Amino acid sequence: MEPLKYSALSVDCTVSSKQKSSAKKPSKSFYDITFASSDARFDFIIFQNFYVASITIKQFCGEETTKYELDQPENWNIVLSNYKLMNNAHFEGDAQNWHIIGREHFNGSLNIENLSVLRVFMNAPSPSWLDFSLKNINLYYKKTHVVFKQEKSKVKKTPFGQFKKMIKENMKVIQKDTTVKGKKNVPEYDQTMDRTDEVRKIELPYRP
Repeated sequence: MEPLKYSALSVDCTVSSKQKSSAKKPSKSFYDITFASSDARFDFIIFQNFYVASITIKQFCGEETTKYELDQPENWNIVLSNYKLMNNAHFEGDAQNWHIIGREHFNGSLNIENLSVLRVFMNAPSPSWLDFSLKNINLYYKKTHVVFKQEKSKVKKTPFGQFKKMIKENMKVIQKDTTVKGKKNVPEYDQTMDRTDEVRKIELPYRP
């Protein structure tokens, strides 16, 4: 069986500004993540915390994403409950850490076949912090690739290996052309780089 690798690709979605469920206190603060299409997929969510103790994520299950429908509590299912971001809500040691939450942490209520809106509620019970939020929220999905085995050779068949091979070949040609009475001149840099513009970039495999 051939080995697999995957690339992490950004999900086409829009993250709202920080919102409140009610103008009256106490109220819950949240972000809405709206997907560009109903067939969107995601495998993990990444963000930087800013003094949020835990989060709860709900998925919209209504028919239409109108303001009226979005305001109805019965149109939302909890798909991630009270996910802890800080070891202690009153201590700031890990209050600004980055987090990666894989889809495996979500419960069975998540309907991955019909994503329209995810609502991320923030819980920050400590009175010590003047503000709290989630920064740089992004969602990604995995695209899997099959890595075919390459034939064994002295030079690895990678862009970097090809680059080294071209340099060696250029040096051999230069050494022959620049030999004068048994003495070899120092080759110019441009001569050693001849044909290496064929190597556009070095691609490294993504390892989860």
